[in-house]
Amino acid sequence: MKKILITGANGFLGSHLVEQGMQLGYETHAAVRKNSDLSNLNNCSPIIKYIDFDKEDRLRDILKHEQYDYIIHAAGLTKSIHKESYYKVNSGYTRKLIKLLHEEQVLPEKFIFISSLASYGPADFQVNGIIRNDSIPHPITEYGKSKLQAEQFLELFKDLNYITFRPSIIYGPRERELSLLYKNIKRGLELYIANKDQQLSFIYIHDLVRIIYKSLSSKHSRRAYFASDGKKYSSEYYNSLIKGVLGKKTYKFVLPMKIARIAAGFSEIYSKLLKQPSMFNTDKLNELASKSWECDISPLVEDLGFSPKFYLEEGIVETIKWNIEKRNL
Repeated sequence: MKKILITGANGFLGSHLVEQGMQLGYETHAAVRKNSDLSNLNNCSPIIKYIDFDKEDRLRDILKHEQYDYIIHAAGLTKSIHKESYYKVNSGYTRKLIKLLHEEQVLPEKFIFISSLASYGPADFQVNGIIRNDSIPHPITEYGKSKLQAEQFLELFKDLNYITFRPSIIYGPRERELSLLYKNIKRGLELYIANKDQQLSFIYIHDLVRIIYKSLSSKHSRRAYFASDGKKYSSEYYNSLIKGVLGKKTYKFVLPMKIARIAAGFSEIYSKLLKQPSMFNTDKLNELASKSWECDISPLVEDLGFSPKFYLEEGIVETIKWNIEKRNL
């Protein structure tokens, strides 16, 4: 039985990866921090590994003892009140993990790194308005910059069989950050930043998990893939789908950029006072103000035979249904 380690295992993506690993017959080890909320893992019983990346000796011992066949590094920091934290966690911890695997000579057959479309930034800066593998990275957030830094570090280890995934917006059951949008629409409010025509890319959680596991047995390595369902959707169309599922009519508001920047600034000040990261800050505003996040998934199709089972029209129904069942809406 092949042994797999999944970091960030109690998170949205991580918990789905754990479930799929167990269903596929892997000996699945879920790496979490002590005192983590494990409610997302209630439907399965993986082997729990309490890992603190700041405690290098403990991490080294686990890697040396277990000698994992595969590692999916899904742990990451998506919001913080201190920009330094993004680099400590997203690139620094990735660097530490690879360094220890290399020093102990226990490199896995495949190392999967979960990056983000944010590592290349929006398509606004790219030729023909689409993000491709040969595009020049132009991240516009600290989160995206830290993910790009981690990607670049992986490339330095020539004996590491890695695959990097750069997902677009991941949605589906257990995703909670987008629930604020659903709640606002349920209240009859539909808010846009600067314009209603921003072009977005999405990937349903089960499609992403499926292709990640397929990559483990692929002959391809040392490659990176943008991951979406291959379509682009305007933010207005996205909202219309949510309204349709919820059966709601809304009042539409387009917030001018100047006002949005002031609001983001106040939100950051407030979050620092509370010592809690805010979902709306300058980084998030930069993402919302971009014109397009369209990406090219042809390498994913050619190398791994990817064909999405869920497009946004079907996936949003399942996502909102789950939120209603869990009384998040």
